[in-house]
Amino acid sequence: MDLSKIAAPLHNLMCKETVWRWGGGQQKAFDELKRRFVEGPILVAANYMCPLCMESDTLNFATGAVLSMLCKDEKWHPCAFLSKGLNDFERNYNMLDKEMLGIICALETWRHYLEGAKHEIDIWMNH
Repeated sequence: MDLSKIAAPLHNLMCKETVWRWGGGQQKAFDELKRRFVEGPILVAANYMCPLCMESDTLNFATGAVLSMLCKDEKWHPCAFLSKGLNDFERNYNMLDKEMLGIICALETWRHYLEGAKHEIDIWMNH
């Protein structure tokens, strides 16, 4: 879905050295994120009794992840989304370390869904 790329103008507003200015780029990013969140895919409530899968991707400036669950219709449906901008130190990590940082962040964020899961949890990344 490239949500982290879309959200980049909003993340950039929070940089320490940046003067906070809401302009056309920020409004466009905000409107596009709203549209994507409302249109779908619709989130399902996580159930630790069902198989779960976590997909993570990291760019040079942000990391994102999706937690999905295998539902009764035999399709994977998203339970939760995560997007986090990287700070100046994290942006200096090599790409594999950035990918691992994204996975660790998602595991920590969704710990309450993942602990006690009855099935092995698949973790996918693109490296």
